[in-house]
Amino acid sequence: MIDALVSYHYLRSDDHMRRLVDSGRLNMIGDSGAYSAYTQGVKIGLEEYAGWVRRWQPDLAWCASLDVLGDPQGTWRNWQALRDAGLATVPTLHVGTPERWLHVYGEQGVDFVGLGGGLTTGDTAGIRWAARLLAHGRRHLPAMRFHGWGISSRAVLDNLPLYSADSSGTLGVGYRFGQLRLFDPRTARDTTFYLDGCSALRHRRLLERFYGTSPEQVLHGDASNRPLLIRLMARSTTLYAAWLRKRHQVTPPAYGLDPQRRGQGTRLHLVDTQVRTLLTAAQADTEPEGMTA
Repeated sequence: MIDALVSYHYLRSDDHMRRLVDSGRLNMIGDSGAYSAYTQGVKIGLEEYAGWVRRWQPDLAWCASLDVLGDPQGTWRNWQALRDAGLATVPTLHVGTPERWLHVYGEQGVDFVGLGGGLTTGDTAGIRWAARLLAHGRRHLPAMRFHGWGISSRAVLDNLPLYSADSSGTLGVGYRFGQLRLFDPRTARDTTFYLDGCSALRHRRLLERFYGTSPEQVLHGDASNRPLLIRLMARSTTLYAAWLRKRHQVTPPAYGLDPQRRGQGTRLHLVDTQVRTLLTAAQADTEPEGMTA
């Protein structure tokens, strides 16, 4: 199974969701897409989102609450409204939110929160805030687990013991930018090379052993091998996540999670706005062959 994230903002239609669920190869979490909607000037209604969560929650590992950017009180009210409607959703704390909000949710039985609201790779202050929040959780709420919204930085993921994270753009690196960045289980490092007609040949052993692909298949990037490039990036994420699980050994939370899908952390969820891309990623090999700690 490939871990993925589906956004209500982009994939709310029953047709889109049914195709993804019926693939049988995606372990999906649900998100409102509030941040993306905010950047596009779109408002997501709580009642409409609640209806979507109720419709699809049985097919998802967990669903996020509808957060309000920069407003912990508004986020709290939305979480309460969904809870009162019988929906257990995962709340989000935005960058700069005081630590006391961990306790507010913890007192309600919540042991899983998201960290987000503009948390990006280059946001040093935001990363420091997240690190402080995790440290506070370890000291005062040891059962609390965390999801990192929009985090793909290895400097962050290697060092912060998150239960899970997600990041958009990963699947499109090959066909959009003409390069591949593949995790190498032998060294636990990323290997990056351009699809320039020759660079892939220098990485034959990596491609053949861990990715089941010959370098000749990825000398260039075009429409003919786009599905392969997507699958390779999904495979890379799977291998990296397996390494993170051995490194961090984060036990799963309980609140809001489907007991049948409560896998060990760290889990990395692939994000894309296109159903076709996610279905292509779902065909990637997920066997962590040759993995070393």
